[in-house]
Amino acid sequence: MTTRQGEILAYIKEFAGSQGVSPTVRDIMARFGFKSPNGVMCHLHALERKGKVRRIHGIARGLLVVDETEKEVIAVLREVSQCRLRVDLLRRVEALLKTLVANAGLGNG
Repeated sequence: MTTRQGEILAYIKEFAGSQGVSPTVRDIMARFGFKSPNGVMCHLHALERKGKVRRIHGIARGLLVVDETEKEVIAVLREVSQCRLRVDLLRRVEALLKTLVANAGLGNG
């Protein structure tokens, strides 16, 4: 994370803590002296890619700071999801092998 991204992230946390809502793009523009919303959006996209914030598209002030606990929960849920996919795949392979063995006449003894 760049220094500026860190500053913007700290501002978002501070603003949300004191105001109860996240800052708008224009709030961030004014605080950091950006000339256009595009500069802010580039930083917000980078923070989102790095997993530091999550944006709810189409909602005003839909900017959420992602804390470390949330990241850990998401990682665990992804792992559980992958395990379920693996179990499903193993069950399909097992069923396929049983079918192949039965069709080959190898399952009689």
